[in-house]
Amino acid sequence: MAATGEVAPELDLARRSLDELTEVGNVGRWEPTPDGRWSLPFEVRPDGLNPAGRVPPVTTWRAVVAAAYPAGGIDIMPAMEGGLTETFPHQLPNDPIGEPWRGGKICLTNTIDGRELAAARDEPDEPYERLLWHVFRTCEWLRDASFDRLLAPDDPFELPVFGQRNDRATSVAFSEGPESFAAWAASPVTFGIADLAPVASDRRQVVLAVKAWRDVTRGLVFEPAWGSHIAAAGRHEAAIWLRFPHLLVRPPWRAPQTWGEIRSCAADEGIDLDEMLKPASHAVRDRQSHHVLLGFPIPRRMGESPVAMTWVSFRQPALVTRRQLRPRRGGPRPISDAWDLDRSAGALRDDVPLLWIRTENWHHDDLATRGRFEGALANRPVALLGAGALGSEIGRLLVRAGVHDLVILDSGDFEAGNLARHELSIPEIRANKAEALASRLNMLSPHARVVGFGERFPPIAPAARAALDRAEVVINATASNSVAKAMGRYAWPAARLFAAASFSFGARWLYLFLADGDTFPSEAYAAAQAPWFKADERPITDFPREGIGCWSAVFPARADEVASLAAIAVGQIDARLVPGRDAAEFIAYGRDADGSITRLATPPSQQ
Repeated sequence: MAATGEVAPELDLARRSLDELTEVGNVGRWEPTPDGRWSLPFEVRPDGLNPAGRVPPVTTWRAVVAAAYPAGGIDIMPAMEGGLTETFPHQLPNDPIGEPWRGGKICLTNTIDGRELAAARDEPDEPYERLLWHVFRTCEWLRDASFDRLLAPDDPFELPVFGQRNDRATSVAFSEGPESFAAWAASPVTFGIADLAPVASDRRQVVLAVKAWRDVTRGLVFEPAWGSHIAAAGRHEAAIWLRFPHLLVRPPWRAPQTWGEIRSCAADEGIDLDEMLKPASHAVRDRQSHHVLLGFPIPRRMGESPVAMTWVSFRQPALVTRRQLRPRRGGPRPISDAWDLDRSAGALRDDVPLLWIRTENWHHDDLATRGRFEGALANRPVALLGAGALGSEIGRLLVRAGVHDLVILDSGDFEAGNLARHELSIPEIRANKAEALASRLNMLSPHARVVGFGERFPPIAPAARAALDRAEVVINATASNSVAKAMGRYAWPAARLFAAASFSFGARWLYLFLADGDTFPSEAYAAAQAPWFKADERPITDFPREGIGCWSAVFPARADEVASLAAIAVGQIDARLVPGRDAAEFIAYGRDADGSITRLATPPSQQ
């Protein structure tokens, strides 16, 4: 619905504020837009432009604001008449979009994925100042653009924008890092077919992951090392992939937006795109639309050497099949005729706009940038004994912070009473804790390979023993003396880090024992925890009861208390892997009345 009525006083105030800037020339009047916003044409003449740069001395722009201004978004875009025509860094593709302005919205705010940076929240929110601030930043942006300073050496690398995303309901995930970069560098194959599998979906959107890169004969070129969830997903569709030696971009920073522009960029590299695309397209002529993936090597920072492959993607309409061709005398027409039709007048002709979709690198290094272990825990196989409240929380924290190789042992089943403080939920009631928790944790990371065995320690099944023996870190979260004694008797095949974590009545104290070696020192563990256990002794009548019966007493601890103690335990285990902490140690933490946690030297009753 179009904006209607008189121009609001806030908009009039914003327009008059532009008189403050000497770099602003003619300012037009507010005009309603078809989608219910308002647009304002204005002219800028920034001081200090590079006379030899790509920015004209005078340019015309459009500010498009929400009807609720100063609330809502503000878009600053080149006007169709007198505006910039090229695409620069920090700008959407600057193409005509059927409006009085182009699609090349420029980025002026300091944000992370649309969220304001805590260190740079300097955008005002008052009617007089907000638009003025955006126009001032536009002049700064133009000065930097004229001197090619929008992307400076050593800045984090930024991809050009490969089109407006037409399909917001679909995205493609890939996994590219140093190991795959070396594999690609050694491969002569530059095009082929990728296997895409659905890994997340609902009624609104679907996420596809690249499970394998193949040549056009379906021979394997490279297979990413995904975790259990993605590895188990079945193939959904085939996609065309085309790999280039350098980023496809035209100065200043325009990515190709049509098949013709891709062909032109490839030709600049001495590559005949159609020699790649023709055999790849024949593999997907099935009356279905397919994704196309374009890949190229990129650096971490501007000016540096490439360190990883990245991929962009668009949805390709269905190609002509041989059956759709009109028969000729003497038999069916060759498949090359289908290519010729697509290339000259069909879906592969030069002027076809590309239907871009979102792509993401799900390599574990990229996903871990929001939070990972600082020690070496993330790079080691781990065994978790016990999948109760504390064990399930430790498992969750391990996987989220980068432990991908995890085995869990627990013979117990998940009960309804566990819902108060466990990671599992109603659908898992009566399921084995270890197996159900492993399934849940595999959904937390695309690289998680968590296996659960419904066995007590020590396990009997050969697969469980093999997984346990391979672990470099063993965490006992059972709070069981019998398990601790069994760990001391077990024939561990090599040295590893042992950790035993448990908590007191009501989760007031956390007990954590850490030791390195090829034998778990069960006697030292028992001696270290004995005074703490004695200080925490209490009659059975103090324990809450779950239901009716003489065996219904349960151990009290709230979910938030379990989570906070588990976080401390996991952090200490990770820190233990830093060189310099070799002697066995028993650590205890206590919870104060206000919820704060401090390290304790002796049991509180002895202090």
